[in-house]
Amino acid sequence: MTIRTERRWAYRFVMPVMILTFLTQFLPVVWNIYMSFHELDLYYMGRVNKAPFIGFQNYKEVLSTLSSYGVDFWNSIKVSFLYVLINEVVCYVLGMGAALLLNRDFKGRTLLRGIFLLPWILPSVVSITTFRQMFSRDWGIINYILIKIGLIHDPIIWLSGKNALYAAAISSIWVSWPFWFVIFLGGLQGIPSELYEAAEIDGASKWKKFFYITMPLLKPVTVILFLLTSIWSFNDFNTPFILFGKVPPQSADLISIHIYNSSFTHWDFGLGSAMTNLVIAFLFVVALIYISKSHTWKEGY
Repeated sequence: MTIRTERRWAYRFVMPVMILTFLTQFLPVVWNIYMSFHELDLYYMGRVNKAPFIGFQNYKEVLSTLSSYGVDFWNSIKVSFLYVLINEVVCYVLGMGAALLLNRDFKGRTLLRGIFLLPWILPSVVSITTFRQMFSRDWGIINYILIKIGLIHDPIIWLSGKNALYAAAISSIWVSWPFWFVIFLGGLQGIPSELYEAAEIDGASKWKKFFYITMPLLKPVTVILFLLTSIWSFNDFNTPFILFGKVPPQSADLISIHIYNSSFTHWDFGLGSAMTNLVIAFLFVVALIYISKSHTWKEGY
């Protein structure tokens, strides 16, 4: 078989995937960009080609802090960033702590590793629905425990008001932290034990070994993990939708569900498309950083 024939067969095998990718990913993005430049509401959904062209008006409405759409959009962006920050910090602490604990050799370590993975193994819908019941003001177990141990005297309203974001973050952290644990555990097992032995001979404490050996050698893994999970958290739709329904409290109005409501509750698909494109542009920049860091890691970061 000649090289030209091999290439033809290669293209034939790849072509179905390329067509499927074009139809499911590239084409919807192009169509979304088209909708963002039109005044597309429920009235024009049956005849999109007749929707008025308004240029960048949807983007101006979304980005302007003088319009109600802009105020709500920027509030959702702020809430989403805070949500991502809480998730990243807590998941890092829990994942790293669990990985350091289970990187040691002791009886029952394998069983404990399996138990730590349970939140990640369970479907997220099941876990978040359970948390919705647990966060109930009147008969939720979380308020019951807090009252019993004396931290609070009256039940806390978790699923509305200012505490809603913390309820969403706690639910998301429970689902996400085992992934951090698995990645960090794999990274720790790749660190030579001789480095710790040499540091111990030099009189280094546990904290010094962590800051001068563990953290620097896990830096490539940590950077990629932060970038990747930041994108996932920023795009999180399941958590707020299952916890709060279609209309979440303002304090937990994440950008994903905010765009959903703009498009499918208020039927303003033009504004929803404009917000989607802005988020895509931001996440595209984050993805470029992720790709560049991946290449740096492969080259020996």
